[in-house]
Amino acid sequence: MINMLKMVQELAAASLRWQTLALGLSVGVSALNAQAVAVEEVDEKKPLYAYYYSITDPFINNFNSILERIGAENGYQLTYINGSDNSLLQRSQLRECFDAKRSLILNLVDTHYAKETIEQLRSYGGRVVFFNRIPENSTVTDYPRAFYVGTDPLQAGVMQGEMVAEFFKAHPEYDKNHNGRIDLVLIKGEAIHQDTDARSKQALNTLASHGIEFNNLQSIYADWNYLKARTSLKRVVEREGIENIELVLCNNDSMALGAINALQSLGYNKGEPSRYVPVFGIDALPAALAAIDNGMLTGTVKTDMELMVSTIFKLLTSTSDDHEQLEKLIGLEIINGYVNIPFSKVLAEFPPARQKTQDQ
Repeated sequence: MINMLKMVQELAAASLRWQTLALGLSVGVSALNAQAVAVEEVDEKKPLYAYYYSITDPFINNFNSILERIGAENGYQLTYINGSDNSLLQRSQLRECFDAKRSLILNLVDTHYAKETIEQLRSYGGRVVFFNRIPENSTVTDYPRAFYVGTDPLQAGVMQGEMVAEFFKAHPEYDKNHNGRIDLVLIKGEAIHQDTDARSKQALNTLASHGIEFNNLQSIYADWNYLKARTSLKRVVEREGIENIELVLCNNDSMALGAINALQSLGYNKGEPSRYVPVFGIDALPAALAAIDNGMLTGTVKTDMELMVSTIFKLLTSTSDDHEQLEKLIGLEIINGYVNIPFSKVLAEFPPARQKTQDQ
């Protein structure tokens, strides 16, 4: 009887050990399954590739931030490739892209490479959305999976000129030397960029058409660059005198902010109306909008970056080649592969508010 009882106890203990082992195996398998699910969820993120001429350009950097957010919201993982404003480097990067048979968002260093890009994509049916720099004529129209999304540089120049005319009609006292003309400095983008000449000419033509007489003291190429604009304007001020500069007109906001920095080093554009030189830019970068709020920048032409980036994202990730369907998707017209993003004006209240200092 004792032996029988002992045998039952041993069997019960063995059963308990097996239950414990089974439970451990079950937990382990569940953990492995959870890990597998987690890996699967990570792998489900679809790739999104963007090739930029230079990520250090504030416009491109802002574009990239918005694209990363929109991509993540839609289940895509963004990888951006920086061309560092080097055509040979970007061509090498694009060869790797074509070898991997990717579709891409593309901001070319050299627009002459657009045709070869299209031919490579055509060989495997890839899609491309160009932006910021317009490809050569007919490059986009020849391939139904190629698009260009951008803004109208003529419209940007007209709007900038209209804002300047509105400002000086409301504030004729900023003709400081009372010569009956607005003495201005024009700070331009790259000499080879399609927007530079269009924005510059249209802004000046619009001023003239609104009855504003002006004297262009100097036109400077600053390549869209903050530092170049700051340095260049300082040199003009040294030669012309700050009292003879009544307007700084810039092809983009980065250069406008550089110009403001140069003026502030002389005690201008810090919120005092009597020590103020009107400065106008284009793009409505976050830093430029903050400068308008702080009484430093007079006005900018706004690029709707949210609309631009979301349009580019939709065109790239869609599987449709039907442009009518794509127009319904993006809510904008597609004309021979080109999509125009409209501008709007942002003009500061005047006189400018005093800048807040750290002591206030």
